[in-house]
Order: sequence, then C-alpha cells, then structure tokens
Amino acid sequence: MPEEIEANPEETIKEQPKAGLLEKLRIHKGKILGGVLGIFVFAGAVFGAYKFGQRQVQPGPWPTPTPKAVATPTPDETANWKTYTNTKYGYSIKYPPDFEIKEAEIANTPLIGGVSILDPKARDEKIAPKYRLLFGISLYRTENEAIEEIYKEPLSQYLGQKEFANIGTIAWVELDGKRAVRTTGSSTGGFFDRVEAINKEIKFNIEETAFTEEEREANKQTLNLMLSTFRFLE
Repeated sequence: MPEEIEANPEETIKEQPKAGLLEKLRIHKGKILGGVLGIFVFAGAVFGAYKFGQRQVQPGPWPTPTPKAVATPTPDETANWKTYTNTKYGYSIKYPPDFEIKEAEIANTPLIGGVSILDPKARDEKIAPKYRLLFGISLYRTENEAIEEIYKEPLSQYLGQKEFANIGTIAWVELDGKRAVRTTGSSTGGFFDRVEAINKEIKFNIEETAFTEEEREANKQTLNLMLSTFRFLE
C-alpha cells in the first residue's frame, strides 16, 4: 500500500481573492476625501496667518501735529508819539505826546541849530520855568565826514576829566545805520547821556541832561526809544 504523504500546512500556498470593484472605489474615495480635507486645512492655515499678519501690521493712529509757536509781536511803545521833522537839516525824531518841543536857531557859529524836547511834568519849582529833565538835539557845522575822524581808538583815552566834562563811559553805537559815539558823564550843567554822529558835514548831538545821576538813569529808556526813532532824511 503506497505510503501517504501529508502536505505540510506551512507549505500550502493559497490564492488570495482579487479585490472587487466596490473595494477599489472605497479606497479611492478615502484618498479623495483625505486630499480635500488637507486642502481645507492648508487654506485655513494660510487665511489664519494672513489675518494674524494684518493684526500685527495694523498702523497705529497718526500722531497729532504739534502746533508751531507763534511769536507775539512786541508792542510799539512809540506808536502814539509825535514826530518832529526838520527838512532844513534833514532829520526826524519821535517824542512822547505830552512833551513840548522848542526850536532854536543860532547863526554864524559852529552851533547852527537844534531843538529842546521838554517834559512839562519835570519843572524845577525853584527855577521856573526851567526843566529838570531835558532832551535835546544840537547841530554843529564840521569839516569831518565821519565821527571816527573826531574820536580815535582807543576810546578809553577820552575817559575821565576833560576840558568841559568828566566822561564816565564811552562806546561805539549806531544812529540810523551810521556809526556814532555814546558817552555818559557830568558837567557844570548836570549829568548827561549823549550820542554823537555826523551826516553831510553836520555833527548831531542827541542827549539827555538831568540834575542828578539818578534822574538821568531813570529816563534812559525814554532816550533809548527816542534814539530808535531818529532818522536821517538823506
């Protein structure tokens, strides 16, 4: 009797059944759904990043411009002053409205003319009608064309006691654009503050005189304002 040989179960090869059409459709459907889902996830991530970026770069409010400071114009203290004009000698000057002005004309001397500008509130009661405070302009003929021909450097050489006055201070200044000399001091007539300039062979002395040094200094501002309004007409 022939010997039966048993097949080894491990060596038995079984044919696997082929996947059906429905199974293939199921697999492809899963892949398609997964791809669509991935697209939506990606798009959502991009949109979220875009919105986040918008929030990050949102411009802040525009800064409010700082208003520029506007300079307040300085009031003109001489706006209501009177004006004296002398066409013969070519000058004009303003003076306080309550002051009085008196002209003087002197012929055939170096002093050719001038004016006194008087403060009626400052009369000397003992020597009426003289005035304690006097502003004046004196005009002198001169062969010099500039004040530098009269006053030489150094100006300090003119300080101290001179022939007619004791000079306390001296300095170069300007009078309507022309170089001038300003001196303060005292003389037999009192205390003075004087500016000297030359125009067209006429020397102009514009000064304040007072009985005391304190009176002179108290009225220095008035003299300064008058000097600021002085004009040569040509």
